[in-house]
Amino acid sequence: MVQDAVLDYQIAKKRACARLGLKHYKDWPGNQEIEQAVLAYQHLFNQQQQQPLLQQQYRDALAAMRLFAPFQPHLVGSLLRDVAQPHSDVVLHLFSDDAKNIGLFLLDKHIPHQTVEHCFHSMQKSYPAYRFLAGEQRILLVVFPVADLRWSPPDPVTQKPMQRANGQKVQHLHKMLSMKIL
Repeated sequence: MVQDAVLDYQIAKKRACARLGLKHYKDWPGNQEIEQAVLAYQHLFNQQQQQPLLQQQYRDALAAMRLFAPFQPHLVGSLLRDVAQPHSDVVLHLFSDDAKNIGLFLLDKHIPHQTVEHCFHSMQKSYPAYRFLAGEQRILLVVFPVADLRWSPPDPVTQKPMQRANGQKVQHLHKMLSMKIL
């Protein structure tokens, strides 16, 4: 996953099966085990690059969260779990009863973007999303109804409700990471 820039666990398993000439991967390690192996790999081989990468991605996430403050942004995903890679999106959950409000906001701010659907495979449900570049960092904004602020979709790794961090929590995590580097 790290070497081939693969972010999706199912895709990584399918590619591994194809390389090994296997038909299925049902007896393979679970996503949590794979994520632990990715963390171990990063610690062994990429530790010097990983901390500055996480620092920059946290700065980018905080800037995006400030910009999208009217939509109650929450950070989710690989950055929050410290397994982000250079090609990982910074993923924010935003809340609006009309997803078009986010698109209009992006247009008003003159931010070139792409409209996409973000699928939560375990729920077989998609949500409207927007992707754009902030410098070199890709940002993915997944839009949920305001009523879902207290609900979180299943995490693709644990299948438990996805962890979300508001701006204050992200600021704290960024600060803690900075202290680790010093």
